[in-house]
Amino acid sequence: MTAVTDATVSTYGAMRANERVTRSLAVTIGLGGVIYAAMDSPEIVHQARLLESWWTPAAVVLVVGFCLALAVAGIKAQLTTVRRIAATLAVNYLLSVAVFPLASEFGGLEGQASWIGRIIAIGAVAAALVWTPKITLAYLVVTSIIASFVARYGAGDSALFDYVQHAVRGFCTAGLFAWVVVFAVRATTLLDTESSRAAREAAAIAAVAARTKERAKFAALIHDGVLSTLLDASRGRESAILAEQAGRTLQEMNEFRSEAVDRSEYDAAAAIGFLRAAAVQVNTRVIFTARKQAGFDDLKLPVQAAETIAAALSEALRNSLRHAAEPGRDVRREIVATVGAGGLRVAVIDDGAGFDPAAVPTDRLGVSLSILGRMRELPGGAAFVESSPGRGTTVTLVWGSDGIR
Repeated sequence: MTAVTDATVSTYGAMRANERVTRSLAVTIGLGGVIYAAMDSPEIVHQARLLESWWTPAAVVLVVGFCLALAVAGIKAQLTTVRRIAATLAVNYLLSVAVFPLASEFGGLEGQASWIGRIIAIGAVAAALVWTPKITLAYLVVTSIIASFVARYGAGDSALFDYVQHAVRGFCTAGLFAWVVVFAVRATTLLDTESSRAAREAAAIAAVAARTKERAKFAALIHDGVLSTLLDASRGRESAILAEQAGRTLQEMNEFRSEAVDRSEYDAAAAIGFLRAAAVQVNTRVIFTARKQAGFDDLKLPVQAAETIAAALSEALRNSLRHAAEPGRDVRREIVATVGAGGLRVAVIDDGAGFDPAAVPTDRLGVSLSILGRMRELPGGAAFVESSPGRGTTVTLVWGSDGIR
């Protein structure tokens, strides 16, 4: 297949709502932390003189530095990278607060509250961006208690009421921001799921409607043309009139046959939407990228072919979820659909455990039957599997009336 460069590639459809909101929140959280540090820098520098020399530089790097990294990642990095940085920021904040007593004596800040204890919301919203609501709530409770202790410890305040008041205030303030983030993430995830389901249902309904319309048209042609011609022939009508009617009926049947090529087809955008919906049904977090080669906008993918490719794609993605996992790290999964030369190529890619295709037992039908066999039976279809232990797996599905070069 001809190489596709950035100059000849365009993407179908807009970025999914969950990714769009996640990136926006990441940039907001990151910039918020950086702006706070800049505005509060005089106090940070002043308190650094009252603490052990190692704590302030470490806290600034672990918290403020990762805020900056999160803001940059939200603009240009992959979504998995954004989530990892946000999770690391949440852990870094909790760690920085927890070790503060090791860097200060009771009342060592001369009546001031530590600056790190006042930005609990940074850690809370970073946690809410990537973790479940239950884990985020547990994180918020722990950090509120520790941050309250750190604030009163540095200021030299030992009154129990002040500890409790500070902890409750921190919990409520940070909790409000965290709740907004949790709600936004969950709402956009639900929106993406429902949108994908609606797209798939709409495609199926359109296919049924096309077939119904075709059957109705064919039934009318049989009744008004073929049967009428046969009835006239049985009644002994004049041959010239009968021949004209028969010729007109044959012409209508030929026109119907030529139109049949177009009656149940997807164009490029509809085909990409159908395949994207099939992928999301299996795994909502898979990365789906759609591309086209310049000059190839005339894809006409039959509904049956689209359904076969979607089924093979789904099976390849399920195989990746079952077998590609590696302990200790997240496996990146991506689907790249490319329109070119009147055909379609879909690559299901992961960087997981991989396997030796030659060593797969013959009784394992997931690849040989559900993917390779299914695509071989599709006119114009083919499939290929590339994998090796420890180097990930790529399953490529190809369809084209003349093949994709």
